[in-house]
Amino acid sequence: MKKYLAYCINIIDQQAWGEGWVLIVDFGGIGMQNVDFELTKFLVHSLKTYFPSGIAYAMCVDFPWVLRAFLNAIKGLIPANRRHLVKFTSRTETSNYIDNALLPDFMGGHCKQAYKGWDVVPYGCPQFADFCRFQLGLPPKSCQKAINIYLPMIE
Repeated sequence: MKKYLAYCINIIDQQAWGEGWVLIVDFGGIGMQNVDFELTKFLVHSLKTYFPSGIAYAMCVDFPWVLRAFLNAIKGLIPANRRHLVKFTSRTETSNYIDNALLPDFMGGHCKQAYKGWDVVPYGCPQFADFCRFQLGLPPKSCQKAINIYLPMIE
């Protein structure tokens, strides 16, 4: 997951051509069971080490009050002179920062770019089970365990 996240950030940073980009994190519907401090630590470290001028700001949408303690820990990882780049907003106020034409429908926008379903799957992409088994070399039991994690999102 860390490698994939770093890859995506790198692609976005290259496409921005030094103009900066916005990281939007949608916290809608999450709770303590969804917190991955290790991944968050990796993300903050990567942004500050490898993309220090790439990110224009980070927007946290619908940040739940139950995660305030988690937020204080994350703020400690962000350099003091960059903390002002983190903005907190509600889903309905997101359009104050980003034009509705650029926001997906689940954030109240009108962007037509595909972000889910078969429209975003590249041609020739292997099935997840085949990828786990043949690309990652995982045993069938581990593949099924990984599939079970993502099954609710697929359905």
